[in-house]
Amino acid sequence: TLPEREYASGLYESLKYGVIRDTPLFEDFERNIAMFLKRDPEAIERLVAKCAAIKAEVVMADEKESDLRRILNFGHTVGHALEAATKYQRIKHGEAVGYGMIAAARISSSLQKLPEPERARIESAVGSISRLPALQGLNSKAILNALRHDKKVRDGAVHFILPRAIGRVEITPNVPMELLRDVVKGM
Repeated sequence: TLPEREYASGLYESLKYGVIRDTPLFEDFERNIAMFLKRDPEAIERLVAKCAAIKAEVVMADEKESDLRRILNFGHTVGHALEAATKYQRIKHGEAVGYGMIAAARISSSLQKLPEPERARIESAVGSISRLPALQGLNSKAILNALRHDKKVRDGAVHFILPRAIGRVEITPNVPMELLRDVVKGM
């Protein structure tokens, strides 16, 4: 019953779980996106159950909130910066996460941590959910400034959750600011 943009926002968040921890879930998006978009009850029930199980597994394995739980922030570093730069007006949280997943995949690929075909698959999966809202008129300096003040900054360095492969991510500190600038401007 959700409006389309809110529903798509939930799908972006669901896709995140496939990238961070579950290759078959990601492949389910690739194969069955039409069923998710049609809101097929069985497909959605399966998707929600899988995402909840992954989140529970990660949280239970990291009850003290050390490093493992941080993987749940995949897509959120740039996503939160976009939300802040738009003063939480133009973009839904899940849409921001969609952009953040694209940014993280591009950063990882540029750092030669993620093979190019995997980057393309992630971007394609994000794009298959819905068209993300245009970012024209957004100031890249405002986004970069928001990145510097994100809660994931530790010891002065922005920590990114970057995909190494579909289903596997790593925490990467010290992403070069020039690369961040290029990726943000490219979006």
